[in-house]
Amino acid sequence: MSFIRYNSSDKQILIYLSLFISDIHICKDILSLKKKLEYNDTLNYHLDNYNKITKEFLFLINNQEDKFSFIQDDKNYVVKPDFKLDFFNYTGISYQTIHLIHNLIIEYKKFWLSWAVDNPVLIRKYYHYVDESELWGKHTDYLFTILSKKIKESMIKIM
Repeated sequence: MSFIRYNSSDKQILIYLSLFISDIHICKDILSLKKKLEYNDTLNYHLDNYNKITKEFLFLINNQEDKFSFIQDDKNYVVKPDFKLDFFNYTGISYQTIHLIHNLIIEYKKFWLSWAVDNPVLIRKYYHYVDESELWGKHTDYLFTILSKKIKESMIKIM
């Protein structure tokens, strides 16, 4: 049997078990079995979520040809509901909204890095200067927020 670290709740369980079972080795075996069962349950839970959420999200992103909502300009949006509803039914969020958030983070980082290379002096004064990357980020975030709300409305309509 491998070495098992016992935390305070494990010690408490051992104390309670020892009230009913006099052999401490049997008590430790029971506790070890309990920990293995909990570990397997946790692993199965996360694998199940991976299969239901992550795999589904990746499938949807990789197979979204002409099925994705987009912003034409500041006032016009093309909104398309999800083409497969499993992800939305399980999470309550459109995969498009998650993808928009990912893109916002990635694009902001790219914009910030390119701006920082072009403006090294302003980096030192950043806390006293509102730069264009911040303005770009706020404007894009505003547009993505509107698009995300429109996607959610379209998803609710088809449910």
